[in-house]
Amino acid sequence: MSKQEYCLQPHPIKTGENETIITLVPHICAVTVPSQWLQHIRYVGYFAVMAGFLWLTVISYDLWTCFRDNNYNIQRYTPKYRFLIYSIYAWGVAALLTITVIVLDQVLDVDDEDQTLWRPGVAFYSCWVNTMDWSAMLYFYGPMALQIIFNLIMFTLTARGILRVKRELQSVATKSEKSQKFYQKKYTLFVRLFVIMGVAWTFEILSYLSKILEYSALEIIFEIFDYINCAQGIIIFGMFVVKRRVLKLILSR
Repeated sequence: MSKQEYCLQPHPIKTGENETIITLVPHICAVTVPSQWLQHIRYVGYFAVMAGFLWLTVISYDLWTCFRDNNYNIQRYTPKYRFLIYSIYAWGVAALLTITVIVLDQVLDVDDEDQTLWRPGVAFYSCWVNTMDWSAMLYFYGPMALQIIFNLIMFTLTARGILRVKRELQSVATKSEKSQKFYQKKYTLFVRLFVIMGVAWTFEILSYLSKILEYSALEIIFEIFDYINCAQGIIIFGMFVVKRRVLKLILSR
């Protein structure tokens, strides 16, 4: 089976340890803990969320290379070596962003109004970046927006790759297999790809901008998308896991 054919096969989802850690840490941040731990947990929560989104770009990039030409550079490496490169990128950039936030929180004067505008405020306002000021755009929503743009580009290129591979597979498939595999799965593949690559977070950024720019009419609209964004884990779970085939595999264990 070729690499492209394997990528198109439906498989049960395997949740890796890294993904589990990224998912749990932001929720641990909300747990009641001794006050002396709060400052550290706030930064850990920021690191975990940024790392989670960076891993999303890794997934979108790796998925694109999967449907790219077989001779593409990254696919020449072994899976373990690629994972090492991806880990250095995701954990490294997340660590760099977190260190920057920690340093600026300590260096910038909270009593200086000009410096306060540039202060992340993770350890002073809440268990998160100060989203009531433009500093959140610099330390959180800005990096997130860049990654969303990157993911959308990868989505477009990957979608083109999927169509190309589908056309190639049609030459060896029967007519019945063509109609079942091509028409039934094409739409779901695109939708899942689009959801994974962070479309929900686009509304989060727009919601933030509507609040900062004081567009009250838009705030009400984007507040609905805030709830959708919070529920994206449930939505993705329903799209990927709550399927008859996967449920049968789970029940058989």
